[in-house]
Amino acid sequence: MTFHPTVRDRFIHLLILFVCAGLVAASAFFFVWSASPNAGQFGQTLAVTSALLLVSLYINWMAWSASVRVHDRGVDWTEGKNSGSLTWECIAGFSWKVERKNLQVGLVEKSAGELRILPFLSAPLYAALRDRVGRLPADIEKKMGFRV
Repeated sequence: MTFHPTVRDRFIHLLILFVCAGLVAASAFFFVWSASPNAGQFGQTLAVTSALLLVSLYINWMAWSASVRVHDRGVDWTEGKNSGSLTWECIAGFSWKVERKNLQVGLVEKSAGELRILPFLSAPLYAALRDRVGRLPADIEKKMGFRV
């Protein structure tokens, strides 16, 4: 079964992309139609909004390319150009780390004891994994919004 980020997350990234595209269009309009000596300011605005649009395109691509596949042999995931996979025999369980106030959850590789962070962990994905891998502690489940 293949899982993707939630529709809400994807919509937010798409909305940011459209706002940035609108800013570039408005900046280009004012740059082209400005005949005053302040036209250079509109050129700077156009450059900054274009850079924001490029960053927004990259973030949107990352959000739409992320997927986690759970199958009989194990778990495969992709996010942009990054990918990874673990077989069920190589998974020791769930673990997490907090980085800059962000809670990141992943799978622990048995042989290396290394935490392999998943691109996302939605409630349906957690439900599919917890039967085979085990549960997260109650306080982490609550922080992630998986426990009522």
